[in-house]
Amino acid sequence: MGIFSGFSTFKAAQAQAEEFNASENINIEFTGFSKVNREVAFKLSALFSGVNLISETIASLPIYKYRINENGSKIRVKENINYILNRSCNDYLTAFDLKDLFVKSAILEGNGFILIVKNDLGIIEKLVPLKRSEVEIRKVVGKDAYKYYVNKEEYRGIYEYYDLINLCLNSEDGIHGKGILEIGRESIGLGQAQQKFLGATISNGSYMKGILTTPSTTSKDQRDDLMAKIKRFFSGGNSGRVLVLPEGLKYQNISLSPADVELLQMQEFNIGEIARLLKISPHLIGGEVKSGNYGTLEQSNLQFLQYTLLPYLRRIEELFNNFLLTEDEKESGNYFFEFNIDNLLRVNKSEEIDYYTKAIDAGIMSLNEVRTKLNLDQVEGLDIITLSKFNSIVQDGKIVNTVMNETVKQEQKEQQ
Repeated sequence: MGIFSGFSTFKAAQAQAEEFNASENINIEFTGFSKVNREVAFKLSALFSGVNLISETIASLPIYKYRINENGSKIRVKENINYILNRSCNDYLTAFDLKDLFVKSAILEGNGFILIVKNDLGIIEKLVPLKRSEVEIRKVVGKDAYKYYVNKEEYRGIYEYYDLINLCLNSEDGIHGKGILEIGRESIGLGQAQQKFLGATISNGSYMKGILTTPSTTSKDQRDDLMAKIKRFFSGGNSGRVLVLPEGLKYQNISLSPADVELLQMQEFNIGEIARLLKISPHLIGGEVKSGNYGTLEQSNLQFLQYTLLPYLRRIEELFNNFLLTEDEKESGNYFFEFNIDNLLRVNKSEEIDYYTKAIDAGIMSLNEVRTKLNLDQVEGLDIITLSKFNSIVQDGKIVNTVMNETVKQEQKEQQ
């Protein structure tokens, strides 16, 4: 009888424990392995920061239409398209917002769209950014061609391939792209789960999961009251307090503390995963800066430009060359669009002045060209190219040695 009596007591205690745990169970569902929308993804601060860093940096860069002269030099053309791309793309949106939305949509969803609106003469009047949800790509039956079905109000209709600019990323056919919301859903999901986990931790004050041992005479109402008190104790705002239990009660914590699960390392891992998705350095989105990574700010900016921004810039330039140039301009090969990336290559003033000084001395730039780069007014007579190493200047297409020229002038003066 004693054996069966002990077994009955054990079963009763197990039932009480299960009832206690079931009533306080908190289940955080992991939804990372299904596609998420941008609103959910942007709740991750590292992802929000990284996407905006790329899109806004590109949006801040001017892009102009150029013409190649007969001598091989390039000159910016004076056409309205430069105003559209760098000032105002339509009646309600700035050019900055156009480029920002264009790139951001491509990064997140795989495709960024711009609708080209022309007048009756075929001249571009405005550019309108479109959301991925506002465009449906359909293949023409029996042909290797596509049409765009736009459902944006005022512009609703069917458009040919040359009416829309399609910035397509991570694509297998050049038409349908895949954004990080799809190809990075596991990493984004892990970040979301971690964020929920951290939020629940801060809200509850600890990872509260444990066993409360009570006498067998404790009633259900008494157990419910104990559960409520313990829950209040472990809630936020109780740091530093001591838990005192009545005689006969014992609480045993069986969960890990934030230090035990290395929460900071988890956050650093999540930042690293997002940085790899975006192909940027983790320190640009709040990751740990490791010593020896970058010698100077210039090197860091150069890496960001070369490995992150340059592929986007070249894609956009080629798209604009294909869709914003006329057929005659394409055939001539003398017109193209190009981003001005000078601002990304700027360093501190001392190094900048040293760089331009060397450019002047080597005859690469004139004084007026340097003044223009420094946003200073040009001065008449400072367009001369100098070769300081050889004490010479370039005049009328010829190299003139200033020392020898001055000596000849002095000799001529003495002879007179």
